[in-house]
Amino acid sequence: MISSWRIDVSGIYTEVRGRKEQYLKQVPGSLLGASLFTCMVESDAALLRKRLERVRSASERLRCTIRYKGSGGSLLVTRMTVIPEWGEDGSITGFSGEEACLAFVSSRAKRFLSFESVLGLVQTPTCFVDRQQRILAVNAEFAGLCKTSPEDLVGQDIHTCDLKILSYFDEDCEKLLAGEPVPERNFSMGGRDFFSRMFAMPDAKSGVKAACLVFRDVTVLKDLERRLEEANRRLSQMNERDYLTGCYNRLHFDRTLARMQRIILAQKKDERIHFSLIMLDVDLFKRFNDTYGHVEGDHCLISVAKALEGIAEKAGGALFRYGGEEFTVLLPNCRVDTAAGIAEEMRRAVFSLGIPHGGHKKGFVTISLGVAGTEGMTAALLSKRRKCLLEEADSALYAAKHAGRDCVRRAESGHVKP
Repeated sequence: MISSWRIDVSGIYTEVRGRKEQYLKQVPGSLLGASLFTCMVESDAALLRKRLERVRSASERLRCTIRYKGSGGSLLVTRMTVIPEWGEDGSITGFSGEEACLAFVSSRAKRFLSFESVLGLVQTPTCFVDRQQRILAVNAEFAGLCKTSPEDLVGQDIHTCDLKILSYFDEDCEKLLAGEPVPERNFSMGGRDFFSRMFAMPDAKSGVKAACLVFRDVTVLKDLERRLEEANRRLSQMNERDYLTGCYNRLHFDRTLARMQRIILAQKKDERIHFSLIMLDVDLFKRFNDTYGHVEGDHCLISVAKALEGIAEKAGGALFRYGGEEFTVLLPNCRVDTAAGIAEEMRRAVFSLGIPHGGHKKGFVTISLGVAGTEGMTAALLSKRRKCLLEEADSALYAAKHAGRDCVRRAESGHVKP
């Protein structure tokens, strides 16, 4: 915006803000007391006067494109918005307005520049269409998108162009004629991405005499956006996933468990909840590291996690690395009996990997597992439960350790059962 101002009913400036005087090469403060039509092209001034005289509604806004004559024959082109101001007696007391600079053309430029040459030099696909939707002017870039020549398009209906984005053309034209903002559209063509925008070519009566359709090639921008989205996705994954095993990490476990507990407690008080949790760890893992080294220890954890994750996902749950050699599995909508069966399947899967373990009496890597669940408790009872599910599963895990390892133990109502 270059200026905002107020005028009285006769069109005399009573307030001027911004850089309008600077643009018109006027002495600062000289527009106060002067006419709004000072320096305005005569034809534009005449049409604007008529339009102001026809204002009948308090909500009516005038929008038009105005040309001003500058020093040396230059032209300042602005987009003007005028709002009537009303007194308590219902009469117009003046107008307030805003102007934004659209273009500034020097007198020298007018001697060697023409509309045709400028349109031809513009590298952005551009098309001008009249109110009957006939193409008035088009540059080579726009014609190239339509796979034809500019001379073949001029005079044709805009819909003869085989462009998917033109399906919005009639809707956008209605918005232009109603004085509503036209949204920027996006579409893809020939492996390129474009934004399209339609602009009104208004006259001093605030009417629309033509429309300008401009396409902007944003392929590079879209490619950068896709790369940024992928980078953010990877960053989010890094925040949720364990860097070594690839399964979910402890932070994501804590957030997921808290979210699931909130969902459970939000259920009806008499609704029965089935939700299970498995805690497990690799048996005698410190001995494994001491015997084979930490690199082999990492390979062992990766293999175990890979074997467990597929079983957890198949059951509708998720595997988390809780810390070190310890893992957890969350199983929503799962009864304890079913969860115990899943845990047993996991135990067998790890044993069948056949990873040698010289520090284990069985000679291979094994896991011990503890299972706990809500087992059909009502939401009301669950909210009053003192001992949390995680603690019960942990107690069941230690019971499995004390039972000789390589086995599953389950907890029910605070008691561990084989």
